[in-house]
Amino acid sequence: MPATAARVRPEVERETSPRIFRCASRLVTIAGWAPPRRLSTEELERTLANSGRLPDLAVAQRSGVVERRVSEQGLDILDMALQASRKALAQAEAQGVSVEDLDLILYCGVCRQYVEPATAAVLHGMLGLKRATAFDVSDACLGFIDGWMVADAMIATGRARRALVVSAEAGTHYGRLAMKALMDGGDPRVHFASLTLGDGAAAAVLAPRGGRPDGFLKGMRETHGEHHDLCVIPRSEEPMTSHASRLLSVGLRHFEENARAVIHASGWKVDDVDLVVPHQASSLVIERGREALGISPDKVAVTVDRFGNMASVAVPFALANALEEERVGKGSKVLITGFGSGLGVGMLSLQL
Repeated sequence: MPATAARVRPEVERETSPRIFRCASRLVTIAGWAPPRRLSTEELERTLANSGRLPDLAVAQRSGVVERRVSEQGLDILDMALQASRKALAQAEAQGVSVEDLDLILYCGVCRQYVEPATAAVLHGMLGLKRATAFDVSDACLGFIDGWMVADAMIATGRARRALVVSAEAGTHYGRLAMKALMDGGDPRVHFASLTLGDGAAAAVLAPRGGRPDGFLKGMRETHGEHHDLCVIPRSEEPMTSHASRLLSVGLRHFEENARAVIHASGWKVDDVDLVVPHQASSLVIERGREALGISPDKVAVTVDRFGNMASVAVPFALANALEEERVGKGSKVLITGFGSGLGVGMLSLQL
């Protein structure tokens, strides 16, 4: 067997469960960024009520979203992605990892600057990279977690050493399309989820774990394509249609078993977990997941109330927020859980 194959195999071989895999990378830095402008749910609902077309939708009560951030006119996907990238890279520089060290950049948002070229390629040029590989990874709200997993796999096989994973979302664009559809007589049941979306960006720098104890430990990834029609954006200028309650119910159905499997494979017990970082689609769903695991509320990262559902940005943004608030630090054990339309399920264990 070639020496390279012998070296790589321990990092990528599967555990007893076919869903669990080993990780090879560590998180050097992670940063979130959100526009300063706030849009309250009360203001949004008042606009709908004043139209005379709709009763009270109780968005805050049903989703937990009190407000979200909105990008100003002229602030586009690239602007937000650059804000988060530069913040993460500045932190990485302090740890001895420079922009010149990057040899991989992945952009993972639902929202992209162009149909082509890849948004990652545009960011590549704007950041002044020379030889790094750049491409987009697209998978609804699970995009950033998939980006982490792709970067991790490339690091495990020696295809990359330092990776930048970045995502930006202009979710309120789809909120505006939903508002118009509702005022034109659209079905509130399929447009409700769009009213919870918010804008923002996140970026993370990854490097090989080597023999270090910190880093991504285990992961799992599944797709349940029979549910692909529960949330659909036909085109960027068409409103999103979502059967939100059914989609979230299906996600919860897969949550506990997979979360416990990743925790067990990491050599942890549930009580060992210092923080769970769930997808930020609904405070009610987050609460049900927390109860299923038996985790106390203080061990769950929640940003949906202040920032809304930021799609692919939601999970990394919530983790970055928890680090900034010093809720976790060096040595903390973190369970990252994500879901995306399709239906995709992805989870990672991370030791800081």
